[in-house]
Amino acid sequence: MVEKTIHIKDAIKQLQESTQFKDWKKEHADSFLANAFILLDDAYQAVWQLSYYNQNNTLTPFLVKDEGIEISDESEIFKKDETKVLELDISKIGLEYDQALDLAKECKDKKYKVEDISKTIIILQHLDIGQVYNFTFLTKTLKTINIKIDSNTGEILHEEVRSLMDFRAKD
Repeated sequence: MVEKTIHIKDAIKQLQESTQFKDWKKEHADSFLANAFILLDDAYQAVWQLSYYNQNNTLTPFLVKDEGIEISDESEIFKKDETKVLELDISKIGLEYDQALDLAKECKDKKYKVEDISKTIIILQHLDIGQVYNFTFLTKTLKTINIKIDSNTGEILHEEVRSLMDFRAKD
């Protein structure tokens, strides 16, 4: 599969200690870490994308790679107006992504064992149900399995399977 991905706390530390981030942060003092994203599949070398929420309702993503930090252009957030973007609390990351991934796979194997996974999307984010690793497994039968795991305790807070056809635009 993919090469070993660095732990999330190490990725955050690497970013926050980088010159690029420190220079950016001087001009964006009110911005905060909103989410961490990673995509796992056979062809992609997994790297953390750490996104900072800006007060103008945009996100600035940073890619944390072995060879350094890449800053991407800010982009608008796609959310409902009443949804508040919450800051990640690094002290509430009791599990690393690979530990949470093992729990998510265990849940998937118990409840949806016939589904073969083609891609895994992991987002560490703070939602209304708490700070979670939000796993979306894309299956070869065009379904998504979504499992949300508390980032501190490892408790499974939500799980469901849906067909990708359920996501089509409504008339």
